[in-house]
Amino acid sequence: MEVRILSENLAGAVSQASRAVAKRSTLPQGDCVLLETVEGRLRVTGTDLETAISVYAGCMVEGEGKALIPAGTLARALASFPACAIDLTLDGNALALSSNGRAFSLDGLDPQDYPPTPDAPDRVADLDPISLRRALGRILDCAATDGLRPILETVNFALHDGALTLAASDGFRLGVHKVETDWQHPPVDPFPEINVPVKTLHKLYRLLPKPKDADEA
Repeated sequence: MEVRILSENLAGAVSQASRAVAKRSTLPQGDCVLLETVEGRLRVTGTDLETAISVYAGCMVEGEGKALIPAGTLARALASFPACAIDLTLDGNALALSSNGRAFSLDGLDPQDYPPTPDAPDRVADLDPISLRRALGRILDCAATDGLRPILETVNFALHDGALTLAASDGFRLGVHKVETDWQHPPVDPFPEINVPVKTLHKLYRLLPKPKDADEA
């Protein structure tokens, strides 16, 4: 791997992907983020085996490759760089970061041992992230948290007639909210209704941008 990337772009990508990294993992790979070159960009991925977050950052790619580096170690190294372009190179499983006379060599693991993450599905519709955050904020508290009925610890997503409907219930309360989309025509394969764990959606909620007026009620 030979990559040149702005320090703030890499730090931002690592910060966002690290939100999916397990806090206390029994696997050494669970504390890491995967850096890999994909179609001229750098993709940074973190996962706790339940949720995966992949963030793409623009960069100059001179050599393809992958690196599996502990997320905390990488974040601390990046924090020591000013706003500048950083060169990333691989030496075995070690990742070297250098810029303006400052350099780090971070020991990593074999990227082939990283847990596989699913590829992003084909685009179905675009959502306004602030509207989605507002919808999640209104219904997440309606889902069950007692652990007795796993299906009630999820939020149902259903796409019908150009709107995405989110629904959650704990058996006593029911929350339903619709989010408008740009979906105009049904895809070849109908979009299935899916149930997404509340734990995963709380992570998504924290990633989505807040409205400027700070009013989500």
